[in-house]
Amino acid sequence: MKDLETIVLSKIGNKLKKEAAKADLTVGEHKFDFFAHVIGTVKVGEDYEQVVAQSAKPWALLAAALNKLNGVTVASLVAEAEALAAADVQAVKDSTADALASIKAPTVKTCKGKVTFGKDTRILATDMQG
Repeated sequence: MKDLETIVLSKIGNKLKKEAAKADLTVGEHKFDFFAHVIGTVKVGEDYEQVVAQSAKPWALLAAALNKLNGVTVASLVAEAEALAAADVQAVKDSTADALASIKAPTVKTCKGKVTFGKDTRILATDMQG
């Protein structure tokens, strides 16, 4: 199978109402053998850069903070956090925005361009056997 065919079948699978189709299947093993005739166009966009926020590793930040403090546990932090006023929390958010941005900055990643179907794409026929 060619790369383009693999992409088209994958995209069609994402567009189909799989949950409804799955609800009609009975428990067990189902054999299949079918041909599908699909025509249309696929557009592949330019590669792009995206900031991945999870790369900031918040658990690593918490572990580092706890290592700097003596006798502080996650439980004691949670108890103290529940007692904080909303204004205190916002002040911390405001003062750390630049520091967090510096952590996120190196986590910009190049992503492959998005693949979309043209309006002319459709399944003409399937031939299901068995």
